[in-house]
Amino acid sequence: LILLIAAAEVVLLVRLGAFIGGPLVLALLLGTGAIGWFLLRSRHATEIPQIIVSALAGRLRRDKVVARESQFILGALLLVLPGVLTDIAGAFLLLRYFFRRRRTPGDQGPRTRSGTRRQEQTIDVDFKVLDQDDDPNP
Repeated sequence: LILLIAAAEVVLLVRLGAFIGGPLVLALLLGTGAIGWFLLRSRHATEIPQIIVSALAGRLRRDKVVARESQFILGALLLVLPGVLTDIAGAFLLLRYFFRRRRTPGDQGPRTRSGTRRQEQTIDVDFKVLDQDDDPNP
């Protein structure tokens, strides 16, 4: 599988180079690599060793925070690797990371834990705007 991905990357890079030119492809590879490296270094430099050690020890929790951070790290690593397919996959993971709605710990969404729908808690209120001259009790 890894050899197939590497072969596909080489074919795509050669075809892309023939289409847009070699210097532009080189700039694209260097640019996405620099972006991935910057993301890894600036934001999550302290979390990477913790997640790697936890994964190797088999203690990686099924925590949403760890899953989100792992998604970010994998996306940035894929950007660092040279190739069109890895850049697309890395960009997809990073876009999901940045644009996925973050839930607060108390937010359970539209369903309760038992799976039943929550009742809407809407209060309908009639109101009247009063001027200073109006009597509040007609």
